[in-house]
Amino acid sequence: MAAACLTANAGDATHSKQAARELPGWGAASDQDGDCKFFLAEDSLLISVPGSERPHDLAAEMDATNAPRVLQAVRGDFTIQVRVDGRFGPGGESTLPGRMGYNGAGIVAMLDEENVVTLARAVLQRPEEEPVPYANFEIRIAGKLQRIGLTGDHPIPKDGPVYLRIERRGSQIFGAVSADGLSWDVLEPKEVPAAWPKELKTGVVAISTSKDEFNPRFTRLQLRNGVAARDTDDLYTGEDPGPAKPNLLINPSFEDGQNGWKFSSWVRRGTIAVDTDEKRDGKNSIRIENPAGDDSFLKQTVAVKVKTRYRLTGYIKTKDLVVKGTGATLSLEGGFEHTRSIVGTENWKKVSFEFDTGALDTVKVGPRLGHHGSMAMGIAWFDELSLVEIGPSPTR
Repeated sequence: MAAACLTANAGDATHSKQAARELPGWGAASDQDGDCKFFLAEDSLLISVPGSERPHDLAAEMDATNAPRVLQAVRGDFTIQVRVDGRFGPGGESTLPGRMGYNGAGIVAMLDEENVVTLARAVLQRPEEEPVPYANFEIRIAGKLQRIGLTGDHPIPKDGPVYLRIERRGSQIFGAVSADGLSWDVLEPKEVPAAWPKELKTGVVAISTSKDEFNPRFTRLQLRNGVAARDTDDLYTGEDPGPAKPNLLINPSFEDGQNGWKFSSWVRRGTIAVDTDEKRDGKNSIRIENPAGDDSFLKQTVAVKVKTRYRLTGYIKTKDLVVKGTGATLSLEGGFEHTRSIVGTENWKKVSFEFDTGALDTVKVGPRLGHHGSMAMGIAWFDELSLVEIGPSPTR
């Protein structure tokens, strides 16, 4: 029989005999094993998972669905966002036979324990090695994990805060990750089965297969229910989408060749060409090829407003892309701001990131193969780019 966690409010811990206890602003706290604690103070929720011989997980395929969580009901389209902090150091010994030590804390959306989507700030640690931090985005359908999250899918910083966001839009659930809550990397969406109803539960979860105590802290929870975004590009604004925003790029899908774009190659090995065979939509894409290590950048200069946020979005396909560092991205010139890096051989992937102009009134953005200190070799195609204004810079 499920038992509630030991729950604490502002540091004053008290036991509860209920199966789930309501935590104001967060939802119903559930702890099947009755060995966890929830500490609630102002807008902060800390979930304490004890070190033990038994894993605390949400993985039906491994017969472990006892991870402590705090959930509330949602219906239809929704967006949930939270900041996750804490010490992530599981050690190399796992409480699951044949597995590595794992800590994960983040967002969950679930129909039941066999039908679950999780987006976690995660760390995986092999014996005698350093912990590897990454964003772990997974879906389980009818008790089966559709694809295990890999440490190379989306690496994240080891230290500092990590912001997570998921949104349900009809038959898909989208995920995004940010280091500051402003610039977001959009992950590959998960397809929701038609059998899943409109009513789900969503909230936060703490997962650990470590024999050490795990204490993730959640803050700045935001939940919007019933808000349908107009398009994928509108998913992560934190605001209602409103009218369609104009694309500020000229010739964004390269239907007019290279018109409006300027190409540069750091060591002059990279080449650029319009490709009529490999394209995601329309009649063309643009292909950048580095036959040997290079940093090749196709840029467009765009007039922008100062102290304003913008979002750069597009699609990337790669073949035999090898690099120690950053591979194929959409980038902002003048720094290290770019979308997630695509490497290896991948079919079309949607990528997106947001940036703040600060004092700039013009920016240079576009497809890039390689980066500062990252000499990439291989081929990448780019298509359907867009640059849209989001709104004024937030006051922080």
